[in-house]
Amino acid sequence: MAMAMALMLLCCGCTLNVLRPSGEPATNVPNPIVNVDSAEAFAGTGVSIDAPVDAGDVSYSIIDGTLAQVSFTYDSLEYIYRASASATDIDGIYYNKKAEYVLSVICDGFNVDATIYSAEGHGMLALWEHDGISYSLWHEGEVSDEALQAAVLGVMGRSFQGVQADSSASPIDFAESKQCEADLDGDGFAERISYETVSGEPMGMLDYCLLSITGADGNEHKAKLDAQWLDTALCYDYDADGRIEIFLSGDVMSDDYVSWVLRFDGKELIAAESAIPAEPDTEAGGKDKNTEGVNASEPEAVTTLQPSFRGTITRVNDNSLIVTCIIDILGTRAGTTTFLPASDRFAFDKDPGTAWSFYFDASNEEDWQYIAIETSAEFPVRMDGTSEDATLPIGTRIGITEMNKNGEEYICRFITRSGEEGAITLTFSDKEDDWGYLINGVKEEDCFTQLRYAG
Repeated sequence: MAMAMALMLLCCGCTLNVLRPSGEPATNVPNPIVNVDSAEAFAGTGVSIDAPVDAGDVSYSIIDGTLAQVSFTYDSLEYIYRASASATDIDGIYYNKKAEYVLSVICDGFNVDATIYSAEGHGMLALWEHDGISYSLWHEGEVSDEALQAAVLGVMGRSFQGVQADSSASPIDFAESKQCEADLDGDGFAERISYETVSGEPMGMLDYCLLSITGADGNEHKAKLDAQWLDTALCYDYDADGRIEIFLSGDVMSDDYVSWVLRFDGKELIAAESAIPAEPDTEAGGKDKNTEGVNASEPEAVTTLQPSFRGTITRVNDNSLIVTCIIDILGTRAGTTTFLPASDRFAFDKDPGTAWSFYFDASNEEDWQYIAIETSAEFPVRMDGTSEDATLPIGTRIGITEMNKNGEEYICRFITRSGEEGAITLTFSDKEDDWGYLINGVKEEDCFTQLRYAG
């Protein structure tokens, strides 16, 4: 609806004062927009684009005589599609954009890589280029990967021949089907990967998952995963070495999510080095010597694989993972960050240069009511663009947007209702009489009216 209103204003000859997220007027928004009847009118711009064949509510326009634009609805979702043969910065989106993954598309005679960006929770953007022409596809609001990718393929199919997603360059998702085939050891033959949820009730235990790898030789290899169910189950050759890895995430108990990254060398499953302290009965290499709880009917010994790290893998990219984890600081909230493979061992660690990002929509009143926290004391903060500490007035509501660790300090970024941004520095004390996070030596709970912690 917002998209349609903006287009209507422009097409009626009105001037639309588009604002950047900071509130400053954007000076390079193309204007005017001229309505045209069909995609054939784009011939003068040097581009050939159109909406997907089965799209609805299609409208066409040309911006500044050079930028072709198609607005349409596809699977009940609104999109803005643009292309230009003379400009590269064409999307018109001024939120901070973060590259999430690359969608590789096979066309007749060439490949196209579309980079998918998130925009601070306001929408998703796809950008690609071919033969000197820049393309952008924008959806405002939430959209699933599957829906966005279908829209990308739909618009590409109106410009290129033989369009199809490159399945070899995309993760295989088997969370729902619980089985798939992939060449795990790089020998040219696919292994069969499957998992099942096993009830632990007969043995007085929690449910767990049993992973099975069956090789081309028919030999089966099994491992126990201490998760009651799996939300993520992917296969992908993230490091392009010709061997496909397995990525799994599941809930141990009460939103206590952990993840495994696994390799199979043709003989055994190898887990990425665990960043979680091992239990006393766990040996090096991520294998648990205690097989208690494994179904006694299994003919071979089944080892328990230690998780590689805490959190849920939400996306697998080339040489990086997007991980979401429950973070307890200034309250409980879900944070998302990037994990990178270690250079000297099979392990994944948080990217020190990427903060934990927390969802908070400063334009949403409900977020200010239910997610924001309110100061009850004055304490030092560092506002953006300043070199000295300041204090916030008592009663100031702030939304926590990011957290990163710098040595022994935890830096939490925030935004105020007026749009000002800054950071709070915390330290952690493990002293029995002073346990928890401190702000300038004061317990965090003494600085806010209420901090909402789970449990």
